[in-house]
Amino acid sequence: MRRRICLLVLLGIVGAGLPALGQSENELLKAGMQALGAKDFVQAQQDFSLLVAKDPSATNVAYLAVAESGTGDLRRAIPDFRRSIKLGNDSVLTRYGLGTAYLRNRQPEAALRELRLALNRDPAYLPARYALGVALLDLGRARAAMPYLEQAQKKAPGNAQFWLTLVRAQFEVGNSTVAAQLAGEATEAIPDNSQLAVGLADLCLRFRQFKRARSLLEAALELQPNDTKTKLLLAEVCLRAGDPTEALTMLESLPAGAGKPGEAMLLAAEARALTGNFIVAQADLSLALQADPQNAGYLVSSAWVDQMQGHYNEALETLKKAYSLNNKSSSVFYQMAVSYFFLGKYLQAEAACEADVRLTPRDDRAYALLGLSKLQEKDFPGAQLSLEKAIALKPAAAFYHRELGIAFLMMGKLEKSKWELSRSLALDPEAAQSYFWQARVYAREGSRQKAIDDLETSITLEPKLLESYSELVQLYSAEGQTQKAGAALSKLKELEKGGRLPGQSRFLLFKDLAGPVPSN
Repeated sequence: MRRRICLLVLLGIVGAGLPALGQSENELLKAGMQALGAKDFVQAQQDFSLLVAKDPSATNVAYLAVAESGTGDLRRAIPDFRRSIKLGNDSVLTRYGLGTAYLRNRQPEAALRELRLALNRDPAYLPARYALGVALLDLGRARAAMPYLEQAQKKAPGNAQFWLTLVRAQFEVGNSTVAAQLAGEATEAIPDNSQLAVGLADLCLRFRQFKRARSLLEAALELQPNDTKTKLLLAEVCLRAGDPTEALTMLESLPAGAGKPGEAMLLAAEARALTGNFIVAQADLSLALQADPQNAGYLVSSAWVDQMQGHYNEALETLKKAYSLNNKSSSVFYQMAVSYFFLGKYLQAEAACEADVRLTPRDDRAYALLGLSKLQEKDFPGAQLSLEKAIALKPAAAFYHRELGIAFLMMGKLEKSKWELSRSLALDPEAAQSYFWQARVYAREGSRQKAIDDLETSITLEPKLLESYSELVQLYSAEGQTQKAGAALSKLKELEKGGRLPGQSRFLLFKDLAGPVPSN
């Protein structure tokens, strides 16, 4: 980006013709341009600063702004681009240079203004159209950015950055399937660019397209078999996809101290926790925190491991420390909500979920947990609204459809409940709890045999689903099947003696709700 800005602005200015300069000024100009050609922006800035001191023309000030932009000295580059424009150099290239400087300075509103002015001067200028798309994307206006980014990608199919930005935009508008497919097309268009594959995989990981992320990283490793960054990212993808054993295998292949301080140990800790090896997981977490004690993300992972063991209060204390280090992390709020939910503090869970979605408006899990908390508070319309938002963000989540079906059942909307529960079962045919709740709907309708069939399926899939036996006792008795009712009652008492309590299975949700902690 820096080199493109420099060359484009210089070509525009030089093409307009150089003013007559004294010998020393010509030497400064020649030296500055040679420095730019060699990407020695520091030297170029020194040369053009001397040149502007001798001749502060619009052209020379533009040269200086380009050099300052190249060094990353945006505090000086932005006013110098503006000064050049004020002196009469109001060209498409100078406006573009100013717009991209604002963009890099994280001032997307100002960038938007300047880039639109650049396009007013030349509507066909592709770099400005692409940069305008990026500015809109940074402002959270991905849908508005899409036409600009699509045009840039079509005009320059060999530009890896254009592909990356377009894939990001597709993800941000919610087109995850399209984005994942586009990522595959990008690597077909530019097959030998491992950095592109890794960048695309990182996007796919962030938006939980694990299958595509894994294939991209495996392709990148074929190009660079010993690349530590790629192996670390692949280990994380395996972990998030629910394959902790493969993640550990990948981590074991890394040299000691690979990645950022404590990064490999943290991933290993999460993987070991998923395999139930909490003692070693805690040891790995301690090492990760020793390597980077001020890392809020590591503390969030530590809290998650506590939650895995049912230590929700301890997790909250750790999360409060994480919050003191980073109060803008949606992961902190989400994991707080998880602890509050399992402690039965549903109003606090709701507040934490709402804080999460203010920071990350497309966090489907936060909306789902918000819906579950509202279900427990018997705010069924509120639960419906939150769960529908979760489904809109992730339509293929069977768990979300099941919980929405439960909300509809509680409101007496049986047809809608049946539709959501059947959708849940279509997405996950082995979901015992979905069969249980569908049976509850059938029982409410008076279709006892259908209810019995579903309950029997549920205990085939989950033999310890206590609520199913409780329902079967009643339904068998109502149907006059006394022998089956007696057997179900015996099994129910056996489960209760084993420590299981009525309603407990409604809280066996940790895997659905918490999963491995997403990094953010």
